[in-house]
Amino acid sequence: MKLDVPKGVALSQLQLTPSETFGLQQVGAASDLKEEPSANPSNVVMRMTVPVRYDVPFKGRMSFTVGGMTTVHQVANGGRFSFSSSTSFSKRTAPIDVEIKPLPTDNQPENFSGIIADRITLRESLDLRKVETNDVVTITYRMNLDGYLPDGWMPEGAAFEWSKGEWRRYLVADGTAATPAVEVVYYDPKAKTYRTITTGSTPLTYVAP
Repeated sequence: MKLDVPKGVALSQLQLTPSETFGLQQVGAASDLKEEPSANPSNVVMRMTVPVRYDVPFKGRMSFTVGGMTTVHQVANGGRFSFSSSTSFSKRTAPIDVEIKPLPTDNQPENFSGIIADRITLRESLDLRKVETNDVVTITYRMNLDGYLPDGWMPEGAAFEWSKGEWRRYLVADGTAATPAVEVVYYDPKAKTYRTITTGSTPLTYVAP
């Protein structure tokens, strides 16, 4: 996003409104980029980046409306007096063509549940590893990812979401040698391929009562 503004003008309370909002989500805060020279020597081009994500296929023209406040600081009488004035502004960008394609179906695993991520980790931890027969083991799954996680998703076998990105399940130590293996399939948009991560299969040690 670029804004051509007079030098010395400060921008604040910026809001970005897309012309099409269906399936579009902002996934992070706006960040300022290095300013660029303007064709008008009295101006400067302010640049910013805003991370967004489409959760549905889309093809069409997209524009954004940027609004906020401009503040100008002025000095008078040889620097003895200074004052500021602010005003609101709204600017619409030129439209651009956007096409968000559906995920490829070729070689899509049957157990793909809609996770899209550049990076993902899934680990399990146990409250007990040394167990007696019929002990109840609490298994906690923790996931970190850069990407999209469908609402309501849980690892296979999990009973509930304990907190954001953390799920729990319970296992009765009935002679089972290890915790269940959990496999998660996701789509890597950078590599443009489906990947699989696994966790679980943690050995249990049985002790005599």
